[in-house]
Amino acid sequence: LRKIWVGLMMGRVRGLWVRDGVICEGQHAFIGGKGCGTAIPVFMNCLETVREMKSDMFVSSWDMKRAFDSLGREFTVYSLWRMGVPEEVATYMCRMDEYGKAFVRTPGNVEEW
Repeated sequence: LRKIWVGLMMGRVRGLWVRDGVICEGQHAFIGGKGCGTAIPVFMNCLETVREMKSDMFVSSWDMKRAFDSLGREFTVYSLWRMGVPEEVATYMCRMDEYGKAFVRTPGNVEEW
């Protein structure tokens, strides 16, 4: 249920970011229907254009995997707040899993939990 709840909140936040132009069209991360599979063809087209025009292209590649997991919660809250998410919603989302535990209920552990 938590995952559905966070998905609904982030869907609304993302919709506002797109509507207000906070997220540019070139953004492929955290956008529904976009990801590495849509970013790589764009990059390949740029490389082909540069080769055809016999021009230079300067590229910087960053590995951003789990980038936001490495930030402190305060920075994540501030980043969301800065992007227009109300502070109380950002705080709620970032602290949702604090002290949380998840259990998978199986026939072997019904008695235990």
